[in-house]
Amino acid sequence: MIGDYVYSPQRLLKPLKKTNKGWEEIDLDRALDEIAEKIKCIQSKYGNKSVGVWKGEAIGFNQQEDYARRFAHAQQTPTYLSNNTQCSMSRKLGYISIRGHYPAPDVLNSKCIVIWGANPMHSAAPLANMVMEARKKGAKLIVIDPKCSSIAMKADIFAQVKPATDGALALGLINRIICNKWYDEDFVANYTLGF
Repeated sequence: MIGDYVYSPQRLLKPLKKTNKGWEEIDLDRALDEIAEKIKCIQSKYGNKSVGVWKGEAIGFNQQEDYARRFAHAQQTPTYLSNNTQCSMSRKLGYISIRGHYPAPDVLNSKCIVIWGANPMHSAAPLANMVMEARKKGAKLIVIDPKCSSIAMKADIFAQVKPATDGALALGLINRIICNKWYDEDFVANYTLGF
């Protein structure tokens, strides 16, 4: 929930600067001046393209994207990146080049939905709506994430993994699937190598 961020006792309320002695609180004007000076220095030495602007996913991300693009234009840099350029588009292009189309999961008719390391409530509202509609029809929701996100709060099972342990969980699940022969043995025998 957004209130969790706003009222968190861990929320940073002042800019911090890393020094040899650790993190030091500094004035906002000083922080902005130092950041602006660093950007100017990098651009004068390496050119405008050397500064990149990254836009992630968050609540109100359309507005966030507008601000990020305006900042990139003000810096005269064409180097604008987002989760779409690094993740979403790469995945879609890969599927299209291999399969000829991008597969769409049948969320509305699913009996079990696993959301792993994502929070569609904040990043993919249409998907979140489909998940909630499927839940009304009886689908179970499993969420795997280090953070108890808004989608995790709605889950039937919330597996709160420690950060960077997703791989261990995935390997453990694979081990159980193989040990219990919960996979399509004919498919593996006929269409895979090195299983």
